[in-house]
Amino acid sequence: MTRKKQYRASASLILATMLTACGGSGSGGGDTPPPPAKLSLSGTVATGTPFGDADISVFDKNNTEVAHAKTTADGHYDVTLPAGVTPPFVLKAVRDDSTLVGVAVSDDAIANITPITTLIASRLSPSGDPDKLAAELKADPTLFDGTKVDAKVEEVTELLKPLLVAVEATGTHPLTGKFEADGTGIDHALDALSVTITPSSATSTNIEVAVRQQTADAEQPDVVAFTNATAPTQTLAVDATKLLPRGTSPLIDDLLRRLSACFALPAAERVARPDSLDATAADIKADACKQVFYNNDPTLYLHGGKDIGISHGAVRKSFGPMFQEALTGVIFDRGTYEYTRENGDYVVAYRSVTKEGSTLNDTFVVRPDNPSKPTRLSMIGDQNKYEGSISPYHQYRDFLGHPELSYYNTGYLFQIPSNGTMGTIKKVIATGPGGLRVQLLAGDGFDTLNLTKPGTNVSTLTPLLKIRAVYADPTTSGNPADTDTGQAFTAPQATEAEITDYPAQSAWTFEYYTAVDSNNPVATQHQRTRARPLTIAELRNQQLATLTPALTASLTGKLSATGLPLDPVGPLALEWVVPERALEPTTISLYGRRIDQNRYFDDKVNVKSSARTGAISCTPASVGDTHCSADGNFINGEGQTLNFWARDPFGREFARNYSFYRPQN
Repeated sequence: MTRKKQYRASASLILATMLTACGGSGSGGGDTPPPPAKLSLSGTVATGTPFGDADISVFDKNNTEVAHAKTTADGHYDVTLPAGVTPPFVLKAVRDDSTLVGVAVSDDAIANITPITTLIASRLSPSGDPDKLAAELKADPTLFDGTKVDAKVEEVTELLKPLLVAVEATGTHPLTGKFEADGTGIDHALDALSVTITPSSATSTNIEVAVRQQTADAEQPDVVAFTNATAPTQTLAVDATKLLPRGTSPLIDDLLRRLSACFALPAAERVARPDSLDATAADIKADACKQVFYNNDPTLYLHGGKDIGISHGAVRKSFGPMFQEALTGVIFDRGTYEYTRENGDYVVAYRSVTKEGSTLNDTFVVRPDNPSKPTRLSMIGDQNKYEGSISPYHQYRDFLGHPELSYYNTGYLFQIPSNGTMGTIKKVIATGPGGLRVQLLAGDGFDTLNLTKPGTNVSTLTPLLKIRAVYADPTTSGNPADTDTGQAFTAPQATEAEITDYPAQSAWTFEYYTAVDSNNPVATQHQRTRARPLTIAELRNQQLATLTPALTASLTGKLSATGLPLDPVGPLALEWVVPERALEPTTISLYGRRIDQNRYFDDKVNVKSSARTGAISCTPASVGDTHCSADGNFINGEGQTLNFWARDPFGREFARNYSFYRPQN
């Protein structure tokens, strides 16, 4: 978000003022000249909440890092610049796998770093990628100066004007205006702003700007989409009465601190029956833990049909880690507001970190104590009767024995269990953006409902909907849908342009049926994504984890005509590598079948994000599942697909998928 043109004094004026103020008494040319003044940059780094503990790097026009600092817990930073460096500067704030970018055309000034300044940096960049701006400035020293920055500030300000007016933040310059990350003023605008900048090639970038606010559960939000080669042609659609109340972001941080304080207690202090499989919400005894729930009552919590307890077998529960001593010490942080549901509850994104350093990005549904002026947020869950969620899903499907058929695909993953609270549900019809409408059915041997082929009740044996797919090898003709016929593809597939038109917070409606041929749903529920799927061009830019070359060669050498023989293999041992800037996988899974019974299985294991080795054990999905022996071996088993899975902070899922068979058309 950007304010009116209002740059402070230029570097030359500042230096001139300092020099005239520092002269001698007129004693002649023998005086020793004063040392060059040390100048500095300072500012606030925030996304609505403080961007604390981030690394700040200042790059000059030669793309040389000339200064470095850390942000404080409240998002402030201050760096002293070495003598002799001159503006303009590019500033980067890096924390984990998130980067914000800012610019400065003065060397003794405020230089904020926020999603708004990142958008301005994107508009200054020839490629549209703000992360490349420093290198692009070195290649072209005239790339930007105060005048050019002012022009982009004005452009972005006009785009964001309705939001800035609504939160009464038109008086603060986004680059140089002083503000606090306290949920008020321009920080209130940051809370409500969604900026997505996604490079699709070395020279092109897709940009989407939207407002996070309250909408009807089934309503698709408005977005402004454009590219680095075009300018936005519309302004944001804002309803001031639907915005998050000012000052809410500190309440999100307070909730996560309270939750961390609960998990800091030993399990025996948190709950009455630690590690008990039949523990319930009533077993939560510590006040520090009760107080994170609405009305201090954990029994009110319900999310996707699940109340509180430990999941086991077909029993699915929420907040199982609270009962487990092994997960004592989990820290919850990085909270951000996502949107407000129709009933007034907030969806909040967060990160959890175990003592071992494993991380997970996910969301909570929380309820304010006072919708118009909240003073406290507490967890309540979505209150849905049935399970069901959807995520943007991206995959590189690598056919080990047939590399010419490997392909990229993008789409959505449905996660609708077929057991536990979902035992009576046989069919779900899901409707989403762009006219997407699909059907999912329950099936024996699967722990999730799977998609059917369009217009039929024939299961594809997968919950992954592929809205677009392209062969990795440009010399391979045709479309993967024509060969990989066991998968679920939309028909026709979406174009790159159609995908970029999907809003980040796309609304989906799930209709639940107890019979395959029923016309009357027993429940209708709503889900919303936090990001749209990437286009294929965007996906090609994303690095993914891979098996080690040695293991890849070993597995390829063992393949049969239909898959990877597993009998009598026990745990399948794996080794992988994670390229620079790739997402670290946190789940690995093996999909396959018991050959003699033609029954399918899907075994999973969670791994630390820092892990580079692991093993998948044979695990029965239910009492009637017989694909495992008593000693944990796969009985007459055949592996079909191996998956390395990761989720980014925006809820997008990525998988490197190794398929052990040749798809048949």
